[in-house]
Amino acid sequence: MVAAGTVREEIERIGKEFGDAFNRGDAAGLAALYAEDGMVLPPGGPAMQGRQAIEGFWRGAREAGVQEVHLTTEEVESRDDLAYEVGSATLRIQPSEGAAIADTVKFVVVWKRAADGAWQLYRDIWNSNS
Repeated sequence: MVAAGTVREEIERIGKEFGDAFNRGDAAGLAALYAEDGMVLPPGGPAMQGRQAIEGFWRGAREAGVQEVHLTTEEVESRDDLAYEVGSATLRIQPSEGAAIADTVKFVVVWKRAADGAWQLYRDIWNSNS
């Protein structure tokens, strides 16, 4: 069973794990934070479902030049075994040529509580502010 804390505290803690895993290039670690039937719904692309597809997506994002992500939780609401989070993220993107650029995105994540009590990303969607 997962240690007790508020739902927001747990989601913020997992968000930090997500950022740390992304920043060190750990696509498998990112995918493990999602439910088995989790989905990422990226802008301008098809939905990716399941941990294997999600791992491949995040690996591809790193290879495409996204080097760092810093997440900020702005709102969390929960009911029973589902919660949603609204937040923002700052990305550092290194194009193949030229200087790094920053982008800010907004996101909504639907979270689902697993049988062991852990919160997992269930649906993850975002888009750029620029």
